[in-house]
Amino acid sequence: MGFGHKWVRWMKACVSTVRYSVIVNGSPTGFFDSTRGLRVNMNKSEMVLVGEVLDLPRLATLLSCKIKSTPSKVSSPIAHGGLGIHPIHLFNRALLGKWLWRFGREDTRLWRQVVVAKYGLEGGGWITKPSRGRHGCSLWKSIMMGWDDFWRHTGFEVDLGTKVLFWHDRWCIDLPLKEMYPVLFACSNNKDASIASLFEDPKEGRSRVWSVTFCRDFNDWEMDSVESFFLLLHSYAPNSKEADKLTWALNRSGLFDTRSYYRALRASTASAFPWKSIWRVKAP
Repeated sequence: MGFGHKWVRWMKACVSTVRYSVIVNGSPTGFFDSTRGLRVNMNKSEMVLVGEVLDLPRLATLLSCKIKSTPSKVSSPIAHGGLGIHPIHLFNRALLGKWLWRFGREDTRLWRQVVVAKYGLEGGGWITKPSRGRHGCSLWKSIMMGWDDFWRHTGFEVDLGTKVLFWHDRWCIDLPLKEMYPVLFACSNNKDASIASLFEDPKEGRSRVWSVTFCRDFNDWEMDSVESFFLLLHSYAPNSKEADKLTWALNRSGLFDTRSYYRALRASTASAFPWKSIWRVKAP
């Protein structure tokens, strides 16, 4: 069945060297050998799958036992029929997400300045450029591998608008504007512009206005989308002089916490499992 020789020797020793002791009047007697070996009623035993097991039906036949049919993935949540043990790789990714959060919030920290000097910045400056090195092992490169999962749960508190990209970032609705208005994005002259660059400074006697330009005129059937777009923009007019801030969408406070990120990583579409009736204690 593929078991190692050392494991086979251990099992053989357990079976062939078993000894017993009997308690008489509350005190154990000496040990004595068994004349019939270790006896286990395998017909009443069930095999519980942990991980991937090859040739399971053959092993069950060899041991004369049954295969447990209850789903019992160790790392699955209890509500999905598992034992609720944290999968290490997801828990580690959630912990590393704290560094991605700190990078976007701690502009003046020395460690961030060192990372920026080595890799540079991209986008609105919330993250570094990807590492292109072929040799060595980079800690920051490992942290950056979780960026895509982390980024989809972030948002922005727009103030100056210099670090938030108008089309690419989620700043006024739950989707980037390029996904909400794909036709307008395709026609835009300012695809990679920041919010601040598209919000004109006030002139004499006038307030600040949006200055989003397009490469062509729109057709009649596109005007509803254009009207919706500009109505949305006019409801968001950043006027603060403070720096833009990264926010966390999974927490009401807007601040990152490892627990919410871990739960998001573990989110599954699996159907609910009646775990209370399966795992609850049967003792009176």
